[in-house]
Amino acid sequence: MLHHPFQESFWSPNAAIDPVPNFSIGLNVLHQKLHQSVEENSVIVQYLRRRIAAEQGYADLLLALAPNDSLNTAFERDVGASLKKSFEIVRSESGETAQGHLSRAANLTEAALDPLERLTTRYQRIVTTTKATMDKRIASFELVAGTVEQLRTSYVAKCRAVQTQDLDYIPPLPYSDLQIRLGKWAFTYREITRVLYQMQEDYRQEFNRTKEEEDISLTGSYVYNWVHGYCSRLIANENIGQSESFDSGRLDTEEKLIQLESMEICRDLLQQCFLHSVSASAPGSTAETVPEIAAVKTHVFDSSPDRLYRIHKQPLSGLKGSTLVRKYDPAKPGFDESKTPTPGAFGGIFERWNHKHHEEYRQIAIQEMFEADKIYKEAVRKAERMRMETEQILFMHYEEMESLELERIQTIKQAFISIAASLSNTIPLCKEMYDRMMLYQETLRPDKDVRFIVEQYRTGRYCPRPIIYQNHFHGPASGQVFGISLEELARARQLIVPPLISQGLVVIESGFTKLYDEEKNKAWTTQLPLDRVHAAREEVNHSPVAMTADYLRRYDVLLLASLIRLFLMEIPECLLTFELYEPFKLIYTNWTQDDESRLVSITKLLATLPTTNYYTLKTLMKHFHKIAG
Repeated sequence: MLHHPFQESFWSPNAAIDPVPNFSIGLNVLHQKLHQSVEENSVIVQYLRRRIAAEQGYADLLLALAPNDSLNTAFERDVGASLKKSFEIVRSESGETAQGHLSRAANLTEAALDPLERLTTRYQRIVTTTKATMDKRIASFELVAGTVEQLRTSYVAKCRAVQTQDLDYIPPLPYSDLQIRLGKWAFTYREITRVLYQMQEDYRQEFNRTKEEEDISLTGSYVYNWVHGYCSRLIANENIGQSESFDSGRLDTEEKLIQLESMEICRDLLQQCFLHSVSASAPGSTAETVPEIAAVKTHVFDSSPDRLYRIHKQPLSGLKGSTLVRKYDPAKPGFDESKTPTPGAFGGIFERWNHKHHEEYRQIAIQEMFEADKIYKEAVRKAERMRMETEQILFMHYEEMESLELERIQTIKQAFISIAASLSNTIPLCKEMYDRMMLYQETLRPDKDVRFIVEQYRTGRYCPRPIIYQNHFHGPASGQVFGISLEELARARQLIVPPLISQGLVVIESGFTKLYDEEKNKAWTTQLPLDRVHAAREEVNHSPVAMTADYLRRYDVLLLASLIRLFLMEIPECLLTFELYEPFKLIYTNWTQDDESRLVSITKLLATLPTTNYYTLKTLMKHFHKIAG
């Protein structure tokens, strides 16, 4: 794919901190330069018109000096004199020269003026109409983006109204209906959280653990046995209605299948981070240490009693959000109204009446909150689609303007060469000047002039700024992947490296086995059409299934590499962080340092990176090292 400098140069210089993508800055700067090009075209066309008019005017003056009958009377008496013949030859030169100037004017018109006039008209029309179209498109996007902010404010107000009615209320996670595969079965996220909650409650009852103990570590053997029993019940339900004739061989085979399926489900729970491995020597580890554990964990499930596992807190909090224990909730199973405080009959009736109205208000507030959340989420997705479509249109627009500018300079160069060629057949005294004109036309390089425009007028590199859905209760990392800080993703998924990167690199490396070395080297530098990358981004960002290697294998290596590159571009802070970006640049530009000193400096700086950034960078560098090797 060809490289287009305009596409990488005319974006907002403050894209990383703009609350809403600002597409107008770069577009306006570029079109100021294009308007200057329109004026340049006009000046060149005006010069050519005047030069052609001068050639025609000079030809008319010379033709006026050509032989005519009124001047022949002076030589009638000397018909045979040589002077008359000589004078006629001298005077006929004016006519011949006039014809030469008329021919030159015609050549200049046909070879230089006409093409330039056609280009000038088309150039001005395209620049004017496309600018108006882009301005209208950007204005529509900004209007939608402004609406998103208003809807977010309304949504937050509704959430606070619910919290005023019920301080303990937490809604279910947005991705509760996410389809996740465990073994051969497909479950929703909500179903898995209920199963895990039941597992933890069974463990509490069996080992007399109190509900105040939140961070309970389950042994690998307990998790496996519990899942084994759950699988047995699932298979028994599947076999209902089938013949129940006793067959020891069939039962043995079925038991082996249950064992294999149970181990598969345990492995998937661990791989998809519903379970976290905890060191047996550190049973008192707190939730804050989970990311560190996740960074070094293995996806191999160990069913021994020495291995401890902890259930990811977020699934349980999402479950309890929909079944919270209320301080006073008759709708909750097991509620005994007789045990509520009733200071007298009238007081009890008043309390029940007051609670009934309070519950009605709470339900109304919750319903309004969900409606506001739905409208806000749809507005965010609409704004995101418009943002990506606007970026795609801007990419095509910048490519079109770059091609148009290249065509303009090439046409002008050809016109100048035609001018020099038309004038080169003049008298030898001026031939040197026209040869010099031809030489200068050879130095006119359209691609060089485009690079000059980029260097002179560049506003900023392409840095996409997504519009993020901000969930009031669960944060921005719930239900979306792109545009979220690495720290937020790690906190929400309890994964130190985002799955798109960790699982995506696994798929890319497996795909490398089918590629030649040259194709491997180009995997990370090949630019794919932005609309294709955005379409894949939309699928991944709102995927109804978990982001595993199996899911990502639907994308080819080049597209997956482009997705990861776009993911890194859209995170709010760069991977090396803004604070350390300049120090890293200084290290690499300081050529006086030897390799050992440079490595020491880099190591010290890397040690100061946030944990998520460090391990993400380490994963990427490990991958690139494999490619280089």
